[in-house]
Formats: sequence, C-alpha cells, structure tokens
Amino acid sequence: MRCEAIHCPDTDTVRFAIYPDGFDGPRIMARVSGRALRTAFGATADEAGLLDACQSHFEAIERLALQRHRDAPERAVLLEASDFGAVTVSTAPVEEIIVPPSPSSASASPREAREPRSATGSLGLCLSALALGA
Repeated sequence: MRCEAIHCPDTDTVRFAIYPDGFDGPRIMARVSGRALRTAFGATADEAGLLDACQSHFEAIERLALQRHRDAPERAVLLEASDFGAVTVSTAPVEEIIVPPSPSSASASPREAREPRSATGSLGLCLSALALGA
C-alpha cells in the first residue's frame, strides 16, 4: 500500500489519498490530525515526525479512513485522536518493549519468552513532496 501524504501546518493535519475502489477508481482526500498522530502513534510535532508516523501506521489510518468514507461518503474524512481509541504506540525504544509470550510459546525458555520483538514495520511509501489536489 502507498501513502501519499503532505503536512498541512496551517490546520495541524496530514492530508493523504485513499482509493475506495482501488487505484483505478476515484482518489478521495482525507486528513488525520497532528494530535492523533502524536497521541496514538507517538509522532513528534515536526513535519518529518508527523509524516513518518503517517507512513509507519498507514495501514491502520487508511483502514479507518476508508471505513469513515464508506459510512458517510458525502462528508469529508478527518480522523481525530479519539477515532483511534485504544490504538496507542509506545515511544519507548523497541529493545525496551516486552511482548508477553503467546500460549504457543509456553514451552519456550523464560529468556526466549521475554525477548523483545518489533511491533512496527514499513507499511508504505510516504511521498511528502507530492502535491495533492486542492
């Protein structure tokens, strides 16, 4: 999936495109607030931090934006911090995040069960220089 995003400092939002019918269908412009990116995904307040959070968590952001668009296609899509509910990301370094062992790892040694695992990955290519339609 591809994240086409641009920071809009005048509204403290990141504007991005979603494609409800795939890339052959219409492009819908949506926004996520800077507060949502900072609160739910641990973004820093600068442009690079907001765009990086949008890119890193685009799968969740896009899923919510598509659902919001399908629920009310006549309304503009603006995702706020409250829209993400319990979705929060720790800002602690990955090596400090301990993921509890799953039932299938019950037979693993105590050290293996406590090994930190990364909870993030690259989910898209964020093109901050892309000028999206007005």
